[in-house]
Amino acid sequence: MQKTDGMMLFNLIHKFFIEYLPNRRGFSEKTVESYRYTFNDYRRYLEETKGKRLSSLTFDDFAREPIYQYLMHLRSDKKNKNSTLNVRLAAFCSFLKFCSEENVSLAKYFMDVSGIHSFKNDPTKRLEYLTPAQLKKLLGSFDVRLRKERRNRFLVLFLYETGCRVQEVLDLRLSSITFEDKRKTATVRVLGKGSKTRIVPLT
Repeated sequence: MQKTDGMMLFNLIHKFFIEYLPNRRGFSEKTVESYRYTFNDYRRYLEETKGKRLSSLTFDDFAREPIYQYLMHLRSDKKNKNSTLNVRLAAFCSFLKFCSEENVSLAKYFMDVSGIHSFKNDPTKRLEYLTPAQLKKLLGSFDVRLRKERRNRFLVLFLYETGCRVQEVLDLRLSSITFEDKRKTATVRVLGKGSKTRIVPLT
């Protein structure tokens, strides 16, 4: 029975990462990689603390108690932030929800683990902003006689004006920019977290 349970587990894990997350849920590559890291880290944890080898894992290792113990290990021993714990918990809940949809007999695991309350968010740090004088000094630090310096100055100004993340700017293409009103105004189409698109005006 354990061998059959283990084979079902590994087959569902494979389908979860290869088909469910990227195709059915449309998760970004970064989110999939984060979930994959969670599973690999959990596997290492089970082997180091419980002596469980990969080949011996079953769905009982994805029950509420072992997963909660793992999260407490991350918090107490690894000093992970609550936001990280919530990401790890979300990965397990997403996987077990998928499993319950594939096989109703596994719904108990999903119901039990989803009962673990998310961890209270860490206190947010006060955001610091550049003053107009600081921005002027920053932009003035570039030697605009040099092509690379002009490019870097433009990127800093673009980030400041649009509020885009660095990765969002790196993902932009010429086709992302749309000119309107005889090129007097323009907007840029930004692909953000969760593959969500937003339109940002350029002034």
